[in-house]
Amino acid sequence: MPLLSDKLQRLQKDDLLLANVYAEDVTDAAVAAAATLTSQGLSGVYVSLSKDYLSISVQLEVAGADVSRLKFIDAASRVYGIAPVESEEVTYIDGPLAIEPILGAVASSLWGLKGRRFVILDSLTAILLYNTPEKTLAFGDRLAALLKKEGVAGVIVLAYQDSINEELVHKLEVSGGEAVIVKGRRTG
Repeated sequence: MPLLSDKLQRLQKDDLLLANVYAEDVTDAAVAAAATLTSQGLSGVYVSLSKDYLSISVQLEVAGADVSRLKFIDAASRVYGIAPVESEEVTYIDGPLAIEPILGAVASSLWGLKGRRFVILDSLTAILLYNTPEKTLAFGDRLAALLKKEGVAGVIVLAYQDSINEELVHKLEVSGGEAVIVKGRRTG
């Protein structure tokens, strides 16, 4: 599988990358992807299912991402009892169980962005932890369809602990995604 960094350099609208990432590297990989894409002049939506908006914002700034080019969907703060921050750049969702609100927030966040756009979902695995495999795949299919309809590139991060979930990756590839591997603590 090609490396994520190589693919991000050549990302086109409608591309959907499935980034297989060792669990401890999920946020770092998603943040690095956002930094790379904003540095190329793209605007995007960062969907966080694992960390709150402020934590992700700080990591993005440290990584050199242009946060002025980003809208955020925070599906972690309410799960962890973190008070929301007043900002037009962030939409708060109840958590990974709230599949419909996440899709709705992605769609509405995209409407406010101009030029080449992208969506990063920092862990489809978090959705899988809170939902059935069938609901998770349906979410992935619907997200892929939304991105294709809107002409938006996507990066969906899939966390793994001991091995990559080949079945999930294959089913998402059928939806139009391309699997890539992210070098990290376990992969290189």
